[in-house]
Amino acid sequence: MQNTYAKEYYDTYLKQLPTDYKSARWFSSAEAKLDYAETRRSLLAALRTASFSRVLEIGPGDGVWTDLLLPKAKELTLVDQSVEMIERAKERLKSQTNVTYEVIDFLQYQSTAAYDLIFAIRCFEYFEDKEKAVANFSQLLNAGGQVVLVTKNPKHVAMKKVQNRELHKGQIQRDEMVALFTRHGFEVTSVLSATWRFKAKYWPLRVLFSLLHSWHVATNGKFTVPFVTVPLTESYLYVARKR
Repeated sequence: MQNTYAKEYYDTYLKQLPTDYKSARWFSSAEAKLDYAETRRSLLAALRTASFSRVLEIGPGDGVWTDLLLPKAKELTLVDQSVEMIERAKERLKSQTNVTYEVIDFLQYQSTAAYDLIFAIRCFEYFEDKEKAVANFSQLLNAGGQVVLVTKNPKHVAMKKVQNRELHKGQIQRDEMVALFTRHGFEVTSVLSATWRFKAKYWPLRVLFSLLHSWHVATNGKFTVPFVTVPLTESYLYVARKR
């Protein structure tokens, strides 16, 4: 998939959207609400009590996950190739004085000052050149800086339907993602299931998956269910530190 496809898709999609992106993406169904709650739980565990001088968020959407960064970052830069997304983020975050915005393909993005944290939530599968993306992570980070990244798991039990869509063909398996980070000078310090779910339209399953996910996150991924955790993981969260 080409990066331009994702840009054109979201620019067109947002212009036709009758509501805000956060509501449409994360609160339009019971399944989406479960994904939101589990992703949020995972991200809070990854960020912990840390604070950062300079943070770069890639593919921020309308700033839905930026809310978690605001109390932790002195300076925050949002980069997205979609003009519509950036405009919506500006509107949602207009009261924030420590946020700047760049409309640019991340693969072309450069900065004269280094970052302490790069935050990339559910956008990595859109990059046509994943080697270049991770190399750019490394170039943009201070020594010891971190990447917090969430991306889809191609081994999820229901992912074949999603993979038929052009937008989500660029998924990467867990071992490949870890190897990619390692090749570019990172140590992967944590891998969590960002979301657990299957047939989550049924409330008993939502309750079960939320409980299992809570234990998984609370144990930093040590709690798993053999033969079940991988196919029920819709997305993984990776925390990687630049050596």
